[in-house]
Amino acid sequence: MKITCCICAHNPMRSKERAAWFMQALLSSRPFDQVIVCIQGDYDKKMVKMMAPEARVVVPKKHLCAEEAFLFASQHATNDWITVGCDDDYYAPDNVRVLQQSNVQEGNPGVIYFPYYVIKPEEKPVGFGVHWPPPAPFTMEQLVQYNFISTAAVVHKDVLKKTGGWRYRDDEAGDWSLWIRAKREGFPFAYFPLPLYYQRFFSTSGFQQQVARVGIDVITNRVKDLANGTK
Repeated sequence: MKITCCICAHNPMRSKERAAWFMQALLSSRPFDQVIVCIQGDYDKKMVKMMAPEARVVVPKKHLCAEEAFLFASQHATNDWITVGCDDDYYAPDNVRVLQQSNVQEGNPGVIYFPYYVIKPEEKPVGFGVHWPPPAPFTMEQLVQYNFISTAAVVHKDVLKKTGGWRYRDDEAGDWSLWIRAKREGFPFAYFPLPLYYQRFFSTSGFQQQVARVGIDVITNRVKDLANGTK
């Protein structure tokens, strides 16, 4: 299966640590058949070329939030399968290669999800573990209870066309909303058993800021409404 990897970066050179994470993200994208890098803010063109020689850089004309950047980058993909990642996270290249050579896409799933590594950089020592989601098939009730699917889950372009893809609303968690809408539209989910992604979690992440603004009850109630058919 051919997969387009979209990496979305926002001011990736703002510190040495963030630049190093961006380099790691780019380097981990090499196994993919196509790489799209959506960049907002300053970046080192030579570094991008060195870490991801085949990557195509796309620059939006206006500021985009994370969900808007995911959608913008995915619109440049030429493959049927798409994964989106952030500039402070990275993929597990060996497991990506196993996925590409697997038959997990048989049965025509709309979304392929997987376990993922959890990194908590703010903890001392740095927190590290693996999140193991329930294997497919799972129920809508399970997905409403909590979002166990990584942002980087591999999505078929038909899902994005049918659901509209990632979107930002102050009362929605972007990727959680997408998985709910895909499930509601009847797209099957397939489970790949190897961890495919290293995801950093911060107390100041976009989702945590969103929770602070509107409250977790508002977001979970919106998830329930989506599951029940509200658009």
